[in-house]
Amino acid sequence: MTNDQGGKISWEYVQGLRETKPLLEAKNITTHSISNVSLAVYPGEIVGIAGLLGSGRTELLRALFGIDPIVKGEILLDGKPIILHSTSDAIEHGIALVPENRREQGLVLDYSVSENLIMPIVHRIKRLLFVDERKKDTIVKQYIKQLGVKTQGPGQVVRYLSGGNQQKIVVAKFLASDSRVLLLDDPTFGVDLQAKHEIMKIIHAYAAKGNAVVMVSSEFNELADYCDSIYVMKRGKLSECLSGSMTEDNLLYMVQ
Repeated sequence: MTNDQGGKISWEYVQGLRETKPLLEAKNITTHSISNVSLAVYPGEIVGIAGLLGSGRTELLRALFGIDPIVKGEILLDGKPIILHSTSDAIEHGIALVPENRREQGLVLDYSVSENLIMPIVHRIKRLLFVDERKKDTIVKQYIKQLGVKTQGPGQVVRYLSGGNQQKIVVAKFLASDSRVLLLDDPTFGVDLQAKHEIMKIIHAYAAKGNAVVMVSSEFNELADYCDSIYVMKRGKLSECLSGSMTEDNLLYMVQ
């Protein structure tokens, strides 16, 4: 990771350092919306999916998360085939999805910051039938601090946070769940520039721990700046995989 004088973060990916085995791999998967899609994501990688609305980019994430049934092909984790009948199966395998519509799908708006954060891990912090309040408070405060969430406190209702801080809570939920694969659908859509920068720093730190990230974004400059490689999606198929130097203009041309 490097920092230029303008404060912008960029990442350089060295192909020679790539792990020999993908952490997540899709082989010729087909659903009702995508056809014969193959991709590989290695530990430590952020892989981008560039495509126009309706290209199948969101549907690819839905397939990888067990929402849309796979009628052909297979998904491998650590080189071993896994079967995803549901989102519960995906979560059990350490796959998490940050959805496109955070207000409707990623958060319970009338719950507190604390309640939203512990949803994926409540089973881990229970003592018999009750939540261990001390453990819960420790975890919640840790993520509020780590992600720089601007809030009045853990008890604040999420509805009244800014869009950027709401999105940080969504990302934090899945970081707390100890997932190994993070699927991101437009993770910085509708947030200000500072929040975008902070969210991408969080995502990069997650990948740097040896995890894998697949990111869809409507902002092609974001994909070019932050991803190690980028797949181009058109009409439900992945057409190309790009690595090295990429620009927003290149991607805009290729998705047409």
